[in-house]
Amino acid sequence: YPTLGQTLKKAREASMLGIDDVVNLSKIPRDVIAALETGNIDYFDCPLYAQSFLKQYAEFLKIDAEPWLEHFAPKSSIQH
Repeated sequence: YPTLGQTLKKAREASMLGIDDVVNLSKIPRDVIAALETGNIDYFDCPLYAQSFLKQYAEFLKIDAEPWLEHFAPKSSIQH
């Protein structure tokens, strides 16, 4: 199975878009796109930011983000 990053990159390339194109058209920061396409989950300080950007990027690329959203879910150890 392809990874999330591979799927995003493949969808972007299939749309004939470079990263600069995506940055300009979607307003998603370059670092965020790079982190998502390389699978660098540690880039995101907050899982909710990661989920939000993933949804935004997937919607832009017209792919379903649902299968991957759980990878960005907050850890089960809830801190008080």
